[in-house]
Amino acid sequence: MTESAQLTATPWKESSGVCDCCGNASKRIWGDLSAGESTIAVYFVHWTVGNADHFPNIDLIIGPWGEGAKPEARALVSLLYRPSAEGGSFMVIDAPPAL
Repeated sequence: MTESAQLTATPWKESSGVCDCCGNASKRIWGDLSAGESTIAVYFVHWTVGNADHFPNIDLIIGPWGEGAKPEARALVSLLYRPSAEGGSFMVIDAPPAL
């Protein structure tokens, strides 16, 4: 990917449910990030609505996708977003267990 390549986020789906610990609504979205014709990552974002103690969780599976791409060439990065009046920050965390 060149320095001038533009990233595009394409949402695939979304779902909603209820948080197991607080009972508030929770939401999840997922999709891909691409540079031109190449998918370079897939993302999953999960958050609980109306509960400031539950930070949004972002999982990124980074690496090549598509025909001929091998899963072992990808890496998982899990982050928590901590919002603040100054704009917030990200913290790297252990990935949640597989569903």
